[in-house]
Amino acid sequence: MRRTLHQWGLVLLTAGLLGWAGCAASGGGGGGGGGATNNNDNTVANDNNDNANEPSPGFAAFSARGCTACHTSESNNFANSTIDDIVDTLLGDKPHPGGEFGDLTEEETDLITEFLLDVMLGDDDNANDNADNENENDNDNLNDNENDNSDGGGGGGDDADYTADQVQAWFDQVWTDFDQDYSHFADKGVDWDALRDQYADQFNVAMTESAFLARLSDLLAELRDLHIWIEDAQGNATAPYMRTAEQNFPSDNTPSYFPQGLSQVEAFPLFHGWLENNLAYIAIDTFSDSEWDGLRTSHLDGMFSTYAAADGMVIDVRRNNGGNELIAKALAGYLTDTAYIYGYHRLRNPGDDHADFGDWVEHSLEPAQNHVFTSPVVCLIGETNMSSAEWFVLMIFENPDGITLIGDTTRGSSGSPQPFSLDNGLTYHIPSWEAYRADQTTKIEDVGVPPTAGYAIPPGEGTDNSYTGDRDLVLERGIDALTP
Repeated sequence: MRRTLHQWGLVLLTAGLLGWAGCAASGGGGGGGGGATNNNDNTVANDNNDNANEPSPGFAAFSARGCTACHTSESNNFANSTIDDIVDTLLGDKPHPGGEFGDLTEEETDLITEFLLDVMLGDDDNANDNADNENENDNDNLNDNENDNSDGGGGGGDDADYTADQVQAWFDQVWTDFDQDYSHFADKGVDWDALRDQYADQFNVAMTESAFLARLSDLLAELRDLHIWIEDAQGNATAPYMRTAEQNFPSDNTPSYFPQGLSQVEAFPLFHGWLENNLAYIAIDTFSDSEWDGLRTSHLDGMFSTYAAADGMVIDVRRNNGGNELIAKALAGYLTDTAYIYGYHRLRNPGDDHADFGDWVEHSLEPAQNHVFTSPVVCLIGETNMSSAEWFVLMIFENPDGITLIGDTTRGSSGSPQPFSLDNGLTYHIPSWEAYRADQTTKIEDVGVPPTAGYAIPPGEGTDNSYTGDRDLVLERGIDALTP
């Protein structure tokens, strides 16, 4: 089991450097708190709402414009590389099976993983910052001591960091905290009592810190939840469960669609330009807090005023995997002149009953005070969208003026994870709520938000899919939908 996670972590890291998966996700969540814009040009999303920023390091998705989540451009050096190229570079003339990662030795995968993490995260301080702010998937702890975990009981002996009594007590505490507070047992179809019995024998021996973290990750991976992660005492984050999205956008914006080019609002992950037929285009690549530091309503007012006379607008969030819901609300407020509810959540009540939840809490949207765009709008979506990006798609889905969603169903992941700690300094984050559409019936977890009927486009590359080398077929469908 550990070898499988080890190898998949390497695949995801390498894929990130190749531009189609990797890097970290910043989750969404977000309370239904008030609006984020006003006439006084306030800072956007400068709010203490605990639900506004919901980290989720288990999901990997790369922005085609560069890794906007981890502030690095080194990955661009690998833009034209293949997995074989990177393996060849690192291992030199040593025989190896190229892209068949399942056949690499542990030493080889350790070497490559360490290199990729160095490129993507920089030094240790940067990695810690990313774990706190952009929620990087730093899985070094899973790779520190494979042998400690390979036999289901290793890690003990003279080198053990923890006694058997400590390990057993911590296992009991983690299991109980999830039992009492985790919100998605019904969605995941997991028998938590049975998993305790299944894993108990693995936690009754002395072991090293890395072995304990690895086994705990195995247990929590059973929940298949992208909003669960663990941090060691140094703040290094480990995602027990990771999965990538199938890309539905080209690696770069094809210039032919933008006769005047694309502009960027300051240094924010916000790109815009004119399409043909007097149509506007706005791409929002992330809602990660750190990428929007200093954003003011005047920035958004200025951008939307540019397109006041446009006959239609394409909003593109296909590269966006979440961040702060208040930023999402600030942008979506320019697409409506009517306040409305776009979703709900219910918090899990602590206790033995996995189905005991609190009152409904609404997520509502207020219109922007200036420059609301009232002409037709389409929104391009995909499997990358989760967390706050998924709440943004819900804002579009429930827009009373009717906005067409084009592309692929979103990821289906929310949870507002809350931190719990052990006395060895380890912190684990437990999702605390269920998210619903505005109908208070349809859940988001593992379901997502679908495109508008008749506008689903299969992800992946190919003329019958979402993109080719020189064409963005999802964008073309959006242009067609807005063109009389």
